Amino acid sequence: LERGEDDAADDAPHTGARLETRISLISTVCAMVISKGGRHMAQLTDGVQYLKGIGPAKAKLFEALGIRTIGDLLYHYPRTYEDRTKLVPIASLEVGQPACFRAMVMTSPRTSLIRKGLELTKVTVADHSARLNITFFNQKHTAERLEYGKEYIFYGAVSGDFIGYNMTNPVFETPGEKPLVTRRILPVYPLTAGLTNKAVSKAVLQALESCGTPPEILPQEVRTQYGILPADKAYRAIHQPQDAEELDGARRRLVFEEFFVFSAGLSLMRARRTVQQVGAYENLELEPFCAGLPFSLTGAQRRAMEEIAGDLRRGVPMNRLLQGDVGSGKTVVA
Repeated sequence: LERGEDDAADDAPHTGARLETRISLISTVCAMVISKGGRHMAQLTDGVQYLKGIGPAKAKLFEALGIRTIGDLLYHYPRTYEDRTKLVPIASLEVGQPACFRAMVMTSPRTSLIRKGLELTKVTVADHSARLNITFFNQKHTAERLEYGKEYIFYGAVSGDFIGYNMTNPVFETPGEKPLVTRRILPVYPLTAGLTNKAVSKAVLQALESCGTPPEILPQEVRTQYGILPADKAYRAIHQPQDAEELDGARRRLVFEEFFVFSAGLSLMRARRTVQQVGAYENLELEPFCAGLPFSLTGAQRRAMEEIAGDLRRGVPMNRLLQGDVGSGKTVVA
């Protein structure tokens, strides 16, 4: 604001206070702009509704799978994978076996209304080996993305017999597009009614981009010694593997991590027992007991009893499993 010199001079004693007020006002306005126009970096503990496209209704579907937070989503591993990396000629497609192939659109999509609620769109594609008729049911807008004379990558399963072969509702994308549904190893997630694999994959991808991966918990020396992938690479590879080797490495890392945590937990439990103090058995003589038995103990029974007695004399909690075949004499040792 432009002001006269006299007015400015009158305010001189209050310049510092006014400046602080203005700075505070600017900070408040900036915070309001950021809160409306931007979003904070996602955390693993944030609910899945933080992710774009997941409202209350879809969040309930994720909750049915035990997924409440972004962390739960990243720990929701695929149950299997579809290898869509190999392209085969149309002539090599096998009935009932899904596969990827590259073909050119030979006819423009033709849509027919069979009855109310049922539209049929047909198109013919071909490569150097053969032609193939493709049918889309109630997917007019999807089919009409196919342009005459252009090539696309398709994925689907052929059906038919010696009279003719056909493919129904394949997925497709152009060769220049980033591989999303073809030319990649596609994760297949555990689902529930109303939730598609595409929706889960999209949510996982968004979580990885906005939140990152769970933190690294394995020491560097352990990862180096056993050739284990870092956490960031492993969690990305388990959800978006580039090839079979990367997927195997991710699986190995996550299995190793699970056993490492389990083993570390057992070690902590053992450590707690060593610092606990209990009353020790100082006068623990086994010979009077053994002499009173109507039979002689075997060497294994005596060895087990001596080990147990040794623990009882230490004054720390004992944790042992007495194992043996049926009839081997475990009861008398206990």
